[in-house]
Amino acid sequence: MPLLLFKSDIRKIYKSSGTTFLIFNICAVSAFLASCLLPLIFRNVDNIAKFSAMYSAAAVGGTVNAVAVTQIFDVPTDMLNGLGLVGNFTVAMIVFSFGQFCRTRFFRTKFNHPHIDEYEQELAKGGNPDGKQKQPCTGKAKAFL
Repeated sequence: MPLLLFKSDIRKIYKSSGTTFLIFNICAVSAFLASCLLPLIFRNVDNIAKFSAMYSAAAVGGTVNAVAVTQIFDVPTDMLNGLGLVGNFTVAMIVFSFGQFCRTRFFRTKFNHPHIDEYEQELAKGGNPDGKQKQPCTGKAKAFL
């Protein structure tokens, strides 16, 4: 594998894969930095170095890598379950953060929102906020009201 990497041309890989290669490397470096900070922050937790290695393996290569690292470093099974919890919490926080960021004034002024703009114009005109046209009541429907 190392001989293959020595012959690889990073510029050619970047041209063929586009920004995906760059984004993956940013994520891999951030996972590495997070795995370096975890043992410093949680010094009193048992097996935190093993959990940190498992976390970075899962962030870069997925669950298969996390299981492999678990077997190599003999990490307790409950820590693997904890990794699932940490992963789910991380994704939930990212989705929540992106949802909140989309509502900021900066995001609303710098990026186009055609559907939201159309909805707000309809509300300003006094339209129905549901976007549905109201049907007049017929005789049968009035009997039930």
